[in-house]
Amino acid sequence: MISLKNVISGFIYGSRALAVIRIVLGVLLVYSGFFKALDPAGFGRIVKAYEILPDSLVPYAATVIPYCEMILGVMLAAGYRIKPSSLILMALMAVFSVAIAINVIRGNSFDCGCFELNRFGIEERISWLLVLRDLALFGVFFLLFIARKHFYALDTEIEKDDLVNL
Repeated sequence: MISLKNVISGFIYGSRALAVIRIVLGVLLVYSGFFKALDPAGFGRIVKAYEILPDSLVPYAATVIPYCEMILGVMLAAGYRIKPSSLILMALMAVFSVAIAINVIRGNSFDCGCFELNRFGIEERISWLLVLRDLALFGVFFLLFIARKHFYALDTEIEKDDLVNL
């Protein structure tokens, strides 16, 4: 029987399950960033709806966030620079969680613009559930950050190559 201690140590020391989660999240980030990048004006309207940034910064956020998501997604999926990517993604999830929470408290209701899942009929209106989802993603990125070993990762292959060439 698998104990909770074994599951936790499996994630900390690296596991194939964590590798699959990393790859799936990386692909999801590339997907969501890609569709946001295709429609920066539409994403800009969503960013503006949050009423967090000054209007002068909204176009920059609407342009930069999708490309950050795509780059970080590719890096995660490939397993390249996992620690820095995870750290940046933890920061993004914290910011997104706060932005959504502020708007839920304000009583606002609109599409969060998160993962573009409305293309599949999955509604993503801001709510406490989305705050919890982003905090859960923060936790997964934290696990990726603290994991000592990563399966199916370029980082691991680079490290092996460096050790061979000492």
